[in-house]
Amino acid sequence: MTIEVAAGVLCDSQGRVLLSQRSADKHLAGTWEFPGGKLEQDESPQQALHRELSEELGIDVLAAQPLITVYHRYPEKAVRLHVFEVLRWQGEVRSLEQQPLRWASYDELCQLDMPEADAPIINALRLPGQYLITPQCLPNQQHLFVKALESSLCGGRVGIVQLRQPGWTAEQLMQLADNCRSVCTAAGAQLVINCGLDHEFNDLANGIHLNSGLLRELTVANNIERPIPKNRLLGASCHDAEELSLALLLGCDYGLLSPVKPTTSHPQASPLGWKRFAELTASSNLPVYALGGLQPEDQDQARSNGAVGVAGIAGFWRA
Repeated sequence: MTIEVAAGVLCDSQGRVLLSQRSADKHLAGTWEFPGGKLEQDESPQQALHRELSEELGIDVLAAQPLITVYHRYPEKAVRLHVFEVLRWQGEVRSLEQQPLRWASYDELCQLDMPEADAPIINALRLPGQYLITPQCLPNQQHLFVKALESSLCGGRVGIVQLRQPGWTAEQLMQLADNCRSVCTAAGAQLVINCGLDHEFNDLANGIHLNSGLLRELTVANNIERPIPKNRLLGASCHDAEELSLALLLGCDYGLLSPVKPTTSHPQASPLGWKRFAELTASSNLPVYALGGLQPEDQDQARSNGAVGVAGIAGFWRA
């Protein structure tokens, strides 16, 4: 039997996350967790979130959105966590059940003793809502490309940029990455490069992105071992449940699941549709971006279907 749990992520003005400590008489006593609790009979996750945070913290949730759903099996039991990002609440946070509370930075979350089931939640928290994949350009048009990237990042909503230029030489790609890095840094975005495992790019980007073919190769060649350090982003392109599973086993931080809708870049690909997309995200603990025929305005719909955010090329690029 799987225990259904609703949990809330609350952030203060400094970006710290609220945690509560499990009491001595509970499973995983002493660990720190996101506040929440079990669903009651015939109660939806959203209803449980409102009730639990009212009973536990004395606040009324005014606005919340899904962040991630996590299934985890402990030796003693299995749990499914329905995690929400609490955007607004009314009242002062206080401990009504005598449990210790603390506000923790992201770095502290990675150091604290927390339940194993919370690991995907911590990972999802560092991922932004919008992800830009760059379009192709000619090597002699790099100046125009960088200008367009700067325009695309104006406003600060895009948090990750994937530099993708198939067919370019390593030297050409390194030069472009060097030019793009400063633009991304100034805009507060992370740069990942779709270049395989070429370590020459380590100092030019925040991480790498794997296509689905390389994802499959690595899971065999590396015997399911993460190929880069945890302090760098590792992503993978996924199209089905098997590839999502491989990306999770390899230790990827996120997957791009596509195509959600028909796309001009891959007209031969059969779109998943939101229903199938939601089924796939619900069956995986990997944070997933929705990709394929989407616009930045689709972010809310993507979140409501289990994604951490939305990704795209044409809809995000401002030439």
